[in-house]
Amino acid sequence: MHTDVFETTAIEIEGPTENITICSLYRPPTPAAQNFIQDLSKIFHNRTQCIVIRDFNAKHRSWKRSLSNTTPGTALFNDARVRGLVISAPSDPTIIPSQQNRVPAIIDLSLSCGLSNISVESRCELSSDHNPVHFVVNFNFNSSQLHNYKSIPTGTNFKIS
Repeated sequence: MHTDVFETTAIEIEGPTENITICSLYRPPTPAAQNFIQDLSKIFHNRTQCIVIRDFNAKHRSWKRSLSNTTPGTALFNDARVRGLVISAPSDPTIIPSQQNRVPAIIDLSLSCGLSNISVESRCELSSDHNPVHFVVNFNFNSSQLHNYKSIPTGTNFKIS
């Protein structure tokens, strides 16, 4: 998936009726917000079920803990509203800067379409200034509808092409 602003990695999961795209991205803090929105449009184009997760480097009051909105945060919030995308963010900060003049913030979140029941939590488990963020997405795959799958001992089903 080619984008101009983001560093991305994406996978597509084939479902019984439609595919689900899962994309991890990193948006460096410096690029302009306009290119940022154009790249998001490329990612979501012609996808009915898609989730984009990770470091947007964008702050907005709507996902808490930000004292002010940044230009990318406002652009992300407005674009999500216009296109009917869902923003899911943890309630606790995802970055805790070591500099005293900077405040903890939420910059790691998800943007999705066609998916529901997304839960997200920031975990204070590492010595980094970025907390690991745990996303849980409930996909509606009924194993009786899946064809050509292999059962893994843990009980997780993966489709084999």
